[in-house]
Amino acid sequence: MHRHISTHQEQYQGEIYMGEPGTLKKLLEEPYLAGVMLSYKCTIACRHCLFACKPGNPNAVMSVADAVTFIEAFSRLGRIVHLSGGEPFMFYDVLLSATKESSKRGFPPHMVQTNCSWCKSDEIVEERFRALSDLGMLGMYFSADRYHQEFVPLRVSAVPSG
Repeated sequence: MHRHISTHQEQYQGEIYMGEPGTLKKLLEEPYLAGVMLSYKCTIACRHCLFACKPGNPNAVMSVADAVTFIEAFSRLGRIVHLSGGEPFMFYDVLLSATKESSKRGFPPHMVQTNCSWCKSDEIVEERFRALSDLGMLGMYFSADRYHQEFVPLRVSAVPSG
């Protein structure tokens, strides 16, 4: 069955979220969000990065099995789970597999956080969003504040739903 990630977009405190209306403010203000960091490797080196993620970090990435274990554990605690990094799309195969496996167990991650540096064409964006959505991903969380935009200029383009 094909689903699509909602194209509703909202902005709050410099962050952009596409998904269900009213979700972003709730996610940022209530203490039940849990992040699973797939890697400390990133495509950019933001000066504000709490985790010192940057391109020069090792290519180490969490295993799919470990990611699924964390996603399930946080979900069972009632947390909204987002996958992050570094830049999780640098390890797209792990991101896709972790989403697929955790969804099979009934615990799909709610969203993936990205700096969008991989968004080189509308076709790539649509293909990846569709793939994640089809596997159970509920939304996308875009890091689009002034720190990220030093490296990844903001360009908003409508992704057709279907």
